[in-house]
Amino acid sequence: PPPHAGPSASEERQRARSRAGANPTASLPYFVVLAVLAPLLLFGIAAHNDWQAIESDARARIVYIRDAIAEHAKRVFQTHELVGLSIRERIAPMSWTEIEQSRDLHLYLRQVEADFPEVHAIWLVDGEGVLRASSRAMPAPAVDLTDRDWFATMRAQEAPLLVGARQTGRIHSDDFFSITLPRREDVFDGLIRISITPDYFTEFYRSAYPDEGLTPRSRHDGEVLVDYPPGAAIPVRLPETSSVFPWIAEYRGAVWDAPSALDGERRLNAVTRLGELPVYAAFAVSRDSLEALWRRQVLGYAAFFLPAGVALIFLGILAWRSHRALEEKVELRTRALSEAVAEKNQLLKEVHHRVKNNMQ
Repeated sequence: PPPHAGPSASEERQRARSRAGANPTASLPYFVVLAVLAPLLLFGIAAHNDWQAIESDARARIVYIRDAIAEHAKRVFQTHELVGLSIRERIAPMSWTEIEQSRDLHLYLRQVEADFPEVHAIWLVDGEGVLRASSRAMPAPAVDLTDRDWFATMRAQEAPLLVGARQTGRIHSDDFFSITLPRREDVFDGLIRISITPDYFTEFYRSAYPDEGLTPRSRHDGEVLVDYPPGAAIPVRLPETSSVFPWIAEYRGAVWDAPSALDGERRLNAVTRLGELPVYAAFAVSRDSLEALWRRQVLGYAAFFLPAGVALIFLGILAWRSHRALEEKVELRTRALSEAVAEKNQLLKEVHHRVKNNMQ
């Protein structure tokens, strides 16, 4: 009988691929997708973790700076409260006429002003609202101060110590805010008023935290005493819509995230009270600045992950080609072995058939 025809080369190749369980050509897209997705996934995880770290560090930094500037401001206020008490003790036995005429007292007030760079001026005001002594000049100009809100508040004995709003002086036309104490504790008999320049705090913040964020100091009613940095467009009085007021009312010490009522910019904010004084120190950092820092770091990651992704795709293609060449070689050798086995089987059949015929 005629020899049985063996399988064709294409049929044998298809059988080999079936035995391998997959078509290598079809696996190429999987290599490419894996090579793209793996770096993207790692990049996304790294970027997310980096943002979490930046925001967490920023919140901790905000609390640290808020507490630092609050402690500094509180010590300034406490120092000048003690200065006011010292002046009160010095003038306790003196009449207002003696106070007005005492050159020694004027020199003492002048020396106190010189010893403390933040002190703008020291005024001694009698019960009728007339300036009787000053650290700036002797004799002091006879200025009627009865129309000042701080004088009316202290005359009504509404507070043992008053932190006045920021204002521009009528005499020297410069900005300051003040700490005011009564001359006597039992009856109203005039005031001791220590004016403090905001520039002292501004210089401190510039030297300690030059590029950190907004650092306003305000009273409980929103009157801003100190603003930093210069040009930050912080008004004399915070608007009623400011997110600071709910936190002042409830005195929550955490950091909160809210858009500013001043410019609409979203910031991380923190506020704290200066001891028992009705004064609050706030600190705020723009989210835009945090996002800019995050983007710079992400770009650094991209400079690593992009070449890594390209290299991974390239290696994947090389691996696929190597696998494909190896599989083709295996297919050719398998086909050759199959053909050899088929020829051997056919030869055995023919020998067997002839032997059988010869034996008959």
